[in-house]
Amino acid sequence: MYNILANYTCSLYRLAARRKIQALLGRQPNSEYNQICFLFPYFFLFFIFFSIVFILGFVFVNVFYLCLLISLHAFN
Repeated sequence: MYNILANYTCSLYRLAARRKIQALLGRQPNSEYNQICFLFPYFFLFFIFFSIVFILGFVFVNVFYLCLLISLHAFN
């Protein structure tokens, strides 16, 4: 699954780079599609990063809450 996604991302990035070069030479490709292809790897990396941050935050809050419950139970 990762291999397929990596190959797809690389091919999109190569296509976007080719379209950028064509645009610099004076030919105008579909600019919206070019921007989407060029920015897709960054969106994908930010999605992974924020997913990890969200999961770690969720785990931290639950562990903190569990420790709080245990400490309150110990003192009662």
